[in-house]
Amino acid sequence: MHFSPTEFCLLNKNLTWLIFSANLFRILPMNFPFRQNFGSFDQEYENSHGNLLKKNVINSSSSKELKLSSLYLHLAHDYDDHDKLFFCDENQFLLRQVPWLIMRTDNYFVPSLFLMQSFDQELIKLFPNKETVFRHLGRYLFHPSNQVWGLITRYYQAYLSKADEKIGSQNRVIDTVKSPFQSAMGQILACTKKENLLPEIEPEKTGLSSEGHHANQTISKAVLITSLYSGYFEKIKNKYWTHPTVNGEVIGVY
Repeated sequence: MHFSPTEFCLLNKNLTWLIFSANLFRILPMNFPFRQNFGSFDQEYENSHGNLLKKNVINSSSSKELKLSSLYLHLAHDYDDHDKLFFCDENQFLLRQVPWLIMRTDNYFVPSLFLMQSFDQELIKLFPNKETVFRHLGRYLFHPSNQVWGLITRYYQAYLSKADEKIGSQNRVIDTVKSPFQSAMGQILACTKKENLLPEIEPEKTGLSSEGHHANQTISKAVLITSLYSGYFEKIKNKYWTHPTVNGEVIGVY
């Protein structure tokens, strides 16, 4: 179990971060609502907002009081059209009647809230410049603790700081069936070539580059790859580790 003192700064003394993990049930009090449900909250959860709308158990056009003590909102990447009805104003009337709303999401959906009359006026008061929302979320809400900043800083100083150029690559594939690894990898390499981000290699050579003694050998590039699949990192790292570049550039992949 991890709390914010080790990952995120506390917002104030009365609030804390609780990062869900396998040890969650050891931390939550026995009488905590939904204690037994956390493991089942997903797109298939029978009593989610979207599924209840789909089965017409609840109706956004109804003016009847909604007698529910809790409701699960599935707003993760695999949500369907019924789940997305959360972003329709007519559904907010129903949701306001529910004491407990549990949300699961891995999406950044703040722009959608600005398009809803239920939220836009209050949001405009808080953020006259809409573009500052993301900055505030990243800079203040998820502000790393000193321990995390220490890890970040030491990693940067050890592996990235001395490079002449730094390149970041975030590789996220939602559907690995429609976009298998080799296909996605090909697109990534094609992009780096087209945009002249990374040099070509000499595939027939494993020794020094033919340009190894020219001025270009001093140019170094650090590539930081983030992905849920280590294969992208391994593929690009091995490419530049086992073969020299055609122009003598030194490529480090992390």
